Amino acid sequence: MFKSYIVGDKTLEDRISLLENIENTINDINVLKEGSIESADSREIRSKWLRGVAMSDIAQHDNAISIITNHYSFKLPWILNGIAKKLRLRKLIDESEIIEELAILIELGLPDIKSVKIYQAGIRSRSSAHEIANMCEDELWEKSIKTYKQDLITHADYYITQVSENAASWIKLLVRFSKKEFIKIKEVPSFTYGKVHEQTKRLIARLINNETISIKFRFCCCKQNRGKFRYRLF
Repeated sequence: MFKSYIVGDKTLEDRISLLENIENTINDINVLKEGSIESADSREIRSKWLRGVAMSDIAQHDNAISIITNHYSFKLPWILNGIAKKLRLRKLIDESEIIEELAILIELGLPDIKSVKIYQAGIRSRSSAHEIANMCEDELWEKSIKTYKQDLITHADYYITQVSENAASWIKLLVRFSKKEFIKIKEVPSFTYGKVHEQTKRLIARLINNETISIKFRFCCCKQNRGKFRYRLF
């Protein structure tokens, strides 16, 4: 199962085929039997989900919503991560890394790590994230989500002209919510309150070492006198 994928070109078709083989192998385990993942369109659902096809298209297939929500986005990634840990313990590092990557792609329904990082950077549309990812050069795992996000914000004007209307709207939204406005507060000069302590016991200003400091009082129990507690302000 793994050998042909490892020595192959690792295309999306190969990845979808690998996922199908894995599912056929593990579908009998108890946690997967608890929910219905049967569908006459199971192959179409699997293929479209991993290709990043819009959910509105996938939802038209038999039992698609349940399969995506309960199986691909929840149970299967959890199971695959467990399998990956077992493989790593057996020193099967290549196989473990393949399963780990597949678990990430399945959970979000995206075909590659670039698309995943762009999705996590703020393009919360699977189809748009994949569309934008196709414009990016192939990168290694080391390129961070933050790097993709900053690139999209910095070159937003360019990307908007190169992608679909839906993807462009997500880029605009990302830029809009990434803008930070800073308000500079004017420095407050030294001041005194005079006899403000005669009016309030909650907060007063005190001049200590030539610095004006606001002090909040607190009660402290000093001693007990004839069954009654006496309190003092500090």
